Amino acid sequence: MRRGTIMVVEDDRPSRNFLVRVLEEEGHEVIAAKDGMQALERLQSRPDRPEVILLDLIMPDIDGYEICKRIKSNPATQTIPVIFISSMNSVDDEVRGFDAGAVDYIHKPISIPLLSRRVQTHLSLVQTQELEKSYEQSIFMLGEAGHYNDTDT
Repeated sequence: MRRGTIMVVEDDRPSRNFLVRVLEEEGHEVIAAKDGMQALERLQSRPDRPEVILLDLIMPDIDGYEICKRIKSNPATQTIPVIFISSMNSVDDEVRGFDAGAVDYIHKPISIPLLSRRVQTHLSLVQTQELEKSYEQSIFMLGEAGHYNDTDT
């Protein structure tokens, strides 16, 4: 199982503590935020970004849809996968979540095995994207190095 850095954004303290405990027991590093504004502040203040964000939909002040839009509009954070966690379970709610930029949607009450597998899936996708980026950079560097050959070799 791949371990990663996960941000949990949940205004309900018992739910937030539950998610943090479950993820830490699986070996993940967890960054917890009590609301969307704190999450945005932590995303800006940390040099190491989370690899996945678990975002509650219904929160005071700013809802999860708006937080997700802000995350996706920032070039520094736009590639981080956002998974909504919500008790809102209509198709319209899910579609609105995907339209805001989320990659997945988990219904409350949360199933621990389902949560674990979805987090693992998105961590694997992040790792694949990082490998592809690394391969592209390597090919580019090799192409650049080819321009610096001399006529004697």
